[in-house]
Amino acid sequence: MSTKIKNRIHSVFAKYALHDFGEVSDIFGQGNRKVLEAHIEALPPHTRFTTQSLLAEFDALQERICHIEKRMREAFEETQEIQLLKTLPGVGFILSVVIAYEMGDTGRFPSPGHFSAYSGTTPRGCMPAVGRSGTGR
Repeated sequence: MSTKIKNRIHSVFAKYALHDFGEVSDIFGQGNRKVLEAHIEALPPHTRFTTQSLLAEFDALQERICHIEKRMREAFEETQEIQLLKTLPGVGFILSVVIAYEMGDTGRFPSPGHFSAYSGTTPRGCMPAVGRSGTGR
């Protein structure tokens, strides 16, 4: 939802040729609020109103996300498994908790190959059985 709102705001700026943000790479990033608001002020009145509404919706969504993340940090302890998952690129505390609880006890899988097949990271047909073509359904 957050990305959807950001994309809508960016499309409004593109429609009115307001895509020069200077040195700012992410207008929604910390400390860039003044740049974002200056671009909104340059919009026609009705478009400005709806874009400000989108920005208010974005802010409310970000607040809810922060609340949920805070609650997750309080509710879940950082286990060794979660620490290990956090070493994966792009995986932080929140996603590592989700992955850990989704996969459950990894000891139930006889091998890493079984786990990767369970998680869907091994395309079907990559390891053909004897006498089979190796393609999936």
